[in-house]
Amino acid sequence: MSQRVQGFTAVELLIAIVVGTLLFTSAYQLYINVLHQSQDSTARSLASNVAYDLLRQYQQDPYWAFTPCYADTDDPAVPSYAQLPNATAHVDITCPYNPGSPNLSRLTVTVTYTINGQTQQVFRVLTTTPA
Repeated sequence: MSQRVQGFTAVELLIAIVVGTLLFTSAYQLYINVLHQSQDSTARSLASNVAYDLLRQYQQDPYWAFTPCYADTDDPAVPSYAQLPNATAHVDITCPYNPGSPNLSRLTVTVTYTINGQTQQVFRVLTTTPA
């Protein structure tokens, strides 16, 4: 009578290890991709908030609010709460924005930052007339 040994052969174990390693590697790459996308969206949200804050600051500036129209360029400091790496801000005031409306000004804020080794920019625009 022949005896049959129960268990896995070395080939079966090797195949199981290779398949398990492939699954683990795929899951890890997916995790890293989701992590980078999360960091990107968080940084973009922070940059957008900074841009909107700068828009509000310039809109509430007495000179901006009561002067009919003036063109200007500025590089204000990025607020410390943003915690954006290598972030810079640039403000452009274009006037007159529309030749048919001489009192209409366009305020453009550009926030530039670096995340995951890539330079990104967020633009926010406000078109307004003085109060």
